[in-house]
Amino acid sequence: MIRNIYFPGKLYSSCILCGSKSIKKIYGHKNLLVNCNNCNFTFTGLEPSDNELIKYYNDYHAYETLSSITIKRYNKILDKLEKYRQTNNLLETGCGNGIFLEVAKRRNWNVFGTELSDLSIENCKVKGIYVGKSIQDIKTKVNSPFDVIVSMEVIEHLKDPIKEIEDYYNILRNSGALYITTPNFDSLSRRILGHNWNVIIYPEHLNYFNTSSMHSLMQKFNFTKLEHKTSGVSIGRLIYSLKSKNKKQGAPKQEYDFNERDRKLVSTIEKNSFLRLMKRMINSMLSFFNAGDTLKVFYQKSK
Repeated sequence: MIRNIYFPGKLYSSCILCGSKSIKKIYGHKNLLVNCNNCNFTFTGLEPSDNELIKYYNDYHAYETLSSITIKRYNKILDKLEKYRQTNNLLETGCGNGIFLEVAKRRNWNVFGTELSDLSIENCKVKGIYVGKSIQDIKTKVNSPFDVIVSMEVIEHLKDPIKEIEDYYNILRNSGALYITTPNFDSLSRRILGHNWNVIIYPEHLNYFNTSSMHSLMQKFNFTKLEHKTSGVSIGRLIYSLKSKNKKQGAPKQEYDFNERDRKLVSTIEKNSFLRLMKRMINSMLSFFNAGDTLKVFYQKSK
């Protein structure tokens, strides 16, 4: 049980997903990971303070730019969401500098975002995009419900993922869509790298989902599963993690370095038909075995 483990700070005494007190440390992981014996959810056993998170994210930088590859990827997501357009309201949580929202705005969505970083909020304001620090801020700004909520690489950062999904449920219209991406704890990369998998970093990442734990979370609310899949292997992350095996883990600048390596690789693949075919085959296998780096889920709010 976690009460037998010592490390400084406030410890969780029960699973944040199911409430079970039967949680144990995952030995060999340096960042205080614990696993629930009841629902098999993995999360960070140390609870960060709100001030700690605010300070961390005020120093956090979003490096992604609006490249042609990014636009293509985001338009594919928006193509899937197009049929849900009724109120025309789209929300992205943890929107960073609003790159995805820029693309959605070009397609005439009414776009809104949430973000903790003051700098990112200001950057979005310059683009004419309203971004609040919480769902509550959005509710005071928008009276009608949302057609779509997009949450990309956000839920792993949250202290209370259950409350977040509840908030999504409350502001989505009936039959509205929810699209979530997050690192996949069952990925091939994590199995190869173990505790050197540099996704495991405190206090940036607090929750580590796989397909079953994500579905368990969504079943707490009236969401219907439309799609679950995993895809991709970050070559940059693998190389960075192996090189950093005996070094202190990540920082936003270091994250940018391996993301940049991945962007260059993707650009090379996109220019070669054979490499594109190989990529699709690899992604198909990764998805079949739920072993891709990224978990992508698509749900609809049921009436």
